[in-house]
Amino acid sequence: MNKIAFLKVFLFIFSSVLITPNIWAVTWDEPFDEQALVEADAVIVGETLYSNPFGARFKVLEVVAQKGQDFQKDFEFPVAGYYAFDLNSITLGIDEGKGYYEFYKPKAIHILFLKKGEYKGNPKRIEGIVQPNEIVFQLPTPTASKMEIVNGIVKGAHLWISIFSSEIQKDDYISGLKSLWNITHNQPLNAELLTKSIERLNSLPVDSKEYIEVGEQAFWLNYLALVGDSTHTSAIVPYVNSPYYPVRLCAVRALGHIGDETSIRELVKAAFFPHMPQSYAIQALAKLKAYNELKSLEHLLVVLSDESPLLTNDIMDPRFNRLPSPKEALQKALKEIPSDSREK
Repeated sequence: MNKIAFLKVFLFIFSSVLITPNIWAVTWDEPFDEQALVEADAVIVGETLYSNPFGARFKVLEVVAQKGQDFQKDFEFPVAGYYAFDLNSITLGIDEGKGYYEFYKPKAIHILFLKKGEYKGNPKRIEGIVQPNEIVFQLPTPTASKMEIVNGIVKGAHLWISIFSSEIQKDDYISGLKSLWNITHNQPLNAELLTKSIERLNSLPVDSKEYIEVGEQAFWLNYLALVGDSTHTSAIVPYVNSPYYPVRLCAVRALGHIGDETSIRELVKAAFFPHMPQSYAIQALAKLKAYNELKSLEHLLVVLSDESPLLTNDIMDPRFNRLPSPKEALQKALKEIPSDSREK
């Protein structure tokens, strides 16, 4: 091939990548924590023994929660593959066997959401990781269990979903995870932790610039969203006006799980302003069957955005979760209003 022909081929390939970037990429929809926990068999604090790009071997330091009796302290187990890995695009021979386990360095301590599974890649890739006849456990996705404990702080702690993460005190985060597990598995709530969540939200400055405090705000708001008790509304409402979008989103979500008069009023306000999570506010009103409030928003259709935003602001992030556009959310909500309610 002469230089001119080679240059033409190179330019064709390069321009194709620029025009259709996802042709070369793997993207997926990241599961929300409650989805990952419902499907999980256990939540474990584990120490990495060793790893390769396709799997890792861990030792149990603490059992946070589990469905059965698979785990106990010092138990060693292999992890390879993913149980909630819904791919949007896949090319160039990349498959579910391709892993990102090199992230787990020896002696590092991680919080892991685990489910029994079957490794679907080439068995040679996990030789030394998995022993003969050994049960293999899986993580939700490559990005959904990267929570590392360092000096009593959970780095990368999920705030409802791994896309929104922060640093949170280990004891608080582990206690919260235990309660989230109980909520998603229909087990009794931790009354002491519920009281603490309210106390912390009432004491934390809404406009805090401290990274750990902002993360804690979002974490407790997410917790109260799953509790869904109207006695907690007053602790949530101030955070609707947080300077941080993830906190505002968690506050709106929490109010949407409560649905009392104050919550509905705040959701209507949130639906009006572009800096707010309008789509979530509108979806919450629809779920709460707040039909009169939805009808009062119909005039906004001419100004609401029809862009469907990504939850992440990083275009290189493989987690491809999108919100419906505010206009789409409202159009759908209005269509779902029963005919007898439309006439009132």
